[in-house]
Amino acid sequence: MTALYRSPATKSDIVKHLVYPVPDPALPLLRVHLMRMIGRYATVGPNAVLALAREGYRSRAANLKDLVGMAAFPGF
Repeated sequence: MTALYRSPATKSDIVKHLVYPVPDPALPLLRVHLMRMIGRYATVGPNAVLALAREGYRSRAANLKDLVGMAAFPGF
């Protein structure tokens, strides 16, 4: 599920470009980040969707091999 929030208009100028947290190899998940959008506002939050297949471009596409590999990965 996507969680993306728009910053208040009064705070949009604090973000001039992408801002990402420092990666943590022990927890390789997408964390909160800030993005400056074309409309001159800022968004806050992860905007990734968990994919059930490496090449799954449709919303219900799933690949059992990819799912097992993802579930077996210790960082997941």
